[in-house]
Amino acid sequence: MNEVKLGAVSTREDYSESWQALDDDGVAIDLTGATIVYELRDPTSRSITAATVAIDTTTFTATIPVATMGGLCARDYEVGCTIEIDDFTTQF
Repeated sequence: MNEVKLGAVSTREDYSESWQALDDDGVAIDLTGATIVYELRDPTSRSITAATVAIDTTTFTATIPVATMGGLCARDYEVGCTIEIDDFTTQF
């Protein structure tokens, strides 16, 4: 599994970030029919905040509204993602 560090985000704004899915050769992966779960986990309390995920062919966008962000404490969070394509689930 890869580790990616995301930039800082204020708890006073909407969070929205997009990524393009690429295979090991850099070719875009078709995400049509996929289900992606994107969650923030507080490492101190283990509470989980789920993002809404929108998929557009080869790109997915995770969004958390300001109403939810405002309830989070300012700190570093762990992010976990899973993707299910063709009845196969993997974590990334």
